Amino acid sequence: MDSGFHECPKRVAAFRPRMILFENVRDLTVKDVTLKDAAFWTLHMAGCRRVRIDGIRILNDDRGANNDGIDPDCCQDVVISGCIVHTGDDAVVLKSTAPMARRYGPCENVTISGCVLHSRDSALKIGTETHGAIRNVVLSDCVVKDCSRAAGIWVRDGGTVENIQIHHLVGGVRRYADAYDVPGAPGWWGKGEPLFVSCTPRRGKEGAFPGIIRDLSFSDIRLQCESSLFLGGEGDSPIENVRMKDIHLTFERRGTQPGGLFDEQPSGRHVYPHAIPGLYARSVKGLRLTDSTLRFVGRGEAWDGTPTQLEDCEGARVEWE
Repeated sequence: MDSGFHECPKRVAAFRPRMILFENVRDLTVKDVTLKDAAFWTLHMAGCRRVRIDGIRILNDDRGANNDGIDPDCCQDVVISGCIVHTGDDAVVLKSTAPMARRYGPCENVTISGCVLHSRDSALKIGTETHGAIRNVVLSDCVVKDCSRAAGIWVRDGGTVENIQIHHLVGGVRRYADAYDVPGAPGWWGKGEPLFVSCTPRRGKEGAFPGIIRDLSFSDIRLQCESSLFLGGEGDSPIENVRMKDIHLTFERRGTQPGGLFDEQPSGRHVYPHAIPGLYARSVKGLRLTDSTLRFVGRGEAWDGTPTQLEDCEGARVEWE
């Protein structure tokens, strides 16, 4: 399906069960276990409180569709540490799905640290299900192992994502082959962006208010990548107050696919051609980037050495060294 690269998601049946679901559990600990070959979400926790996930291994098919690793959904007071996650879909995903947001309220107070994360989507994903608030999240001291994105934040459903800190990440991201030219074929989200933040309506809901993203901090990140630091808001839903410091990126061809695409799935913007600057920001209020470096390796790639592209941004201060 993907011109012989054998990287796109496999076709799968419509119904596939979660491997493990914990709902409305207090003082939950999952420790020192190995979970393998999940058909759908591997470890889904919904509405749980005081959760500890420690030293687990998730070893899934890295072409498996929707086989997320760890999914805290409207959970509170969660500590995820010392885990190895190898999967096709996102490694760790914080969600606020509609039924769980109604029952259990926000997803908040979550730390993820000391993990090795591999995915053909995002190492850490916040959203896209954002029917309630997701707040007070720290991702730190992790290795990003050949993911499509290191960290991604999506708001689509009217919720608020705020107070997110992501720091001390190393590793690399890359673009994987898709099969979008085949009707009904699944594809990965991401084109090798180190960080991706998106606040825009879903396809078919253009004009709807997608929600709020504000108060983000990124620091001490050193990654190889194939696409931009991406911040994409809208005029009526700008991304607010983003601080970046000690971000060190090396742009080089790491995967099988050419670049030159921005990927805002799922949204009306979808996937479209675009040159690749070091930082792309659209509709951001209060962006500051300091003490950071870019290095572009290779000729004839999608990047042309442009460090920054800003569109409809207020109060931006970008200082590459």
